[in-house]
Amino acid sequence: MMVKHGLAYALARGLPALVSFAAIAIYTRFLEPAEYGRYAVAIATIGVAQMVAFLWLQLGLLRFVAAYRGAPERLLASALAGFVVVALVIGLAALGLVWRLDDPAMQQFVLIGCALVVVDALSEMQLRLANARLQPVHYARLALTRAIVALAVGFGLVRAGMGGEGVLIGLLAGAAAAAALPSFRTFRDCRPRDVDPVILKRLFLYGAPLVVTIALDYVLFTADRLLIAR
Repeated sequence: MMVKHGLAYALARGLPALVSFAAIAIYTRFLEPAEYGRYAVAIATIGVAQMVAFLWLQLGLLRFVAAYRGAPERLLASALAGFVVVALVIGLAALGLVWRLDDPAMQQFVLIGCALVVVDALSEMQLRLANARLQPVHYARLALTRAIVALAVGFGLVRAGMGGEGVLIGLLAGAAAAAALPSFRTFRDCRPRDVDPVILKRLFLYGAPLVVTIALDYVLFTADRLLIAR
């Protein structure tokens, strides 16, 4: 069983990685260097923002799904409540930043980036749940859907002349395609009365310390893009 699941997850991770590699080859061919640079900086920034905002929740779900198998609605409702609160905070921060910016292009970039942070975090939650529930086929379906839709939409928009913004919109479309229906199925039975602050606290206390380590590694990995842009 472990070998079967291991091979399934290897394919589930490997195939989307191949699609992402193809995307890099395509975008470096069709984007101007400055456009690709803005895209690279945006992805690095979005990655850090998503980790700081949502990774604790994703890691907590991965850890506690088995523990709350008898009452999953309490865990899922609490996780959804935490997700909504963080998403609202990010949305308000993005609107405040947009209000302070004078460049319409940067305003558009910030709004797209904010939407991508939230929607991609939701798709990551679905991947973590599939992982925790030992559903490699479902995991592969979600990961491939996200990668293929992102490349198809992003490449189409790049060819239409949208540049780096087109790539980000493609990523947003891919995340939405992977997150919309699974999230509806996952959270449709959640009710406000099922939200448990104790569970939400457990998710945070488990995930927050791990976020510090993982986020630092990610920042070190992507710092060159930010330094070059600066």
